[in-house]
Amino acid sequence: MNWYKIAQNLYNIPRKEYTPFPEDYDSFSEDEQTKFWEENRKKRTEWDQAMQHALATGKITPEQADERGYVWTNPGEIKPLPPTLYHVTTAKNEVVASQLKTRKELGQSMGKGLGGGESDTLSFTENLEVADGIYNGLLEAQLVAKGEKTMDRMVGEAMRGTNAEKPWIDMIKEYYKIDNDESLDKFVEYMGSNYVISNSYLPKTLEEFVSGPEGRDDPGAWKPLSSSKWPHGTGEKESYTKFIRKATLQEQRDRVFDFYKSWSSFREHSGGPLNPLFFLTDVMGLAGVPEEEISILEFRPKQGALGYQVSGLGEWRTWTGEAIELVRVIR
Repeated sequence: MNWYKIAQNLYNIPRKEYTPFPEDYDSFSEDEQTKFWEENRKKRTEWDQAMQHALATGKITPEQADERGYVWTNPGEIKPLPPTLYHVTTAKNEVVASQLKTRKELGQSMGKGLGGGESDTLSFTENLEVADGIYNGLLEAQLVAKGEKTMDRMVGEAMRGTNAEKPWIDMIKEYYKIDNDESLDKFVEYMGSNYVISNSYLPKTLEEFVSGPEGRDDPGAWKPLSSSKWPHGTGEKESYTKFIRKATLQEQRDRVFDFYKSWSSFREHSGGPLNPLFFLTDVMGLAGVPEEEISILEFRPKQGALGYQVSGLGEWRTWTGEAIELVRVIR
C-alpha cells in the first residue's frame, strides 16, 4: 500500500474510514484498548491537519469537509480570505525567505509575539491601522521584556495619563486592590524586585513550607520573612505566614510583563493606543528578538484560499502559510 500517496490525499478519505472503530473492541485487553486509543488519536490528528490544509488551500469546500466527517468547533464561518491581509511578525527575514509557519510547525508552545489563538493557525488582520497598533505594541512590549520599561516608568505614565486622554492609575489601584499611596509604593517595589514572596495562608514552619507544593521545587532557596512571624504558640517552633526567595530573571520579567498587559488594557480604555492583547507570550524570547525582525507584512490569498474570521481587531485565521503569498514588507 502506498502510504505516502494516502498521506497526500487524506482529505479525500472519510474520517470514519481512516479511523474505524473495531467491532471486537469489547474483547480487547486493557493494554490493547489503551494502544488503540493512542493510535486512533494520532490518526485523527493527522486527518484533521490534512483536512485543514486542504480547506486553507482551496482543495476542498467546507461542505465536502463536513460530509467527510470534519467537525468545525470554532464560531467563525469558513469562507474565502479577504484580498488584503496584514501580519505582524517577529521573524521578518525567515518569513520573507520562506513562508509563515504556525506555532505548532515551529514547535513553540508560546509565541514571541502576541501568542494567542490556536497553535495550528496563522493570524492576520485586514485593517492596516490595527496592524500598525500591534506593531507599535510589540515594540513597546519588547522594552518591558528587556527590563528597559520599568514598573516605576509605567506607573508614572499611568499617573500622568501619558499618550492617553486621562490618567489610568485609579484603574490599576482598583484592579490590584491598592488602597493608598504607601501601598502603591510597596506594590511597585515588589513587582520590580528580584525576589518572590509566597503566602502560606496558614502559619507554617520553614520545614513544613518547603515540604508543601509551594516550596518543594527549590527548598533550599526559601527563607521565612521575619515580619510575618506568627505571634502565637509555645515558642518551641517558629511559624510564619510568608516566605521569601530570590527570583530568577525570567520570573522578574514575567511578573512585570503580566502587569504590562493589564496596564496596556487600562491605557486603551483611557483613550490611549491599541492594546494588542498579549496572551501566551514568550517574554524572554521576545526580549531576544532583534528589533529589525519585528515587521508588518502584507499578504494576499492564493486562488481559492479559505479561512475564518475572529470577532476582534478585524482578525482572520487560516491553517497554513501555503494559502497566502507575500506582497510586500510595509515596515
